[in-house]
Amino acid sequence: MYRDDSIHSNSSLALLEGSFTLSSGDDGIHGDSDVSIADGTIDILKSYEGIEGQTITVSGGTISVL
Repeated sequence: MYRDDSIHSNSSLALLEGSFTLSSGDDGIHGDSDVSIADGTIDILKSYEGIEGQTITVSGGTISVL
């Protein structure tokens, strides 16, 4: 059983490019402050919360949260 975040930052988090396939029992992507996604492909197959942050900015890329 997955209990942690797939990607976690205790501060801000920036995903600028790349391909991510994530599964988690908690957050797929978690930033304690700001989360920025600029490009790439993100597939969150399983999570309690898909993307969590104080501010979430998406300026490009493809995101799928199931």
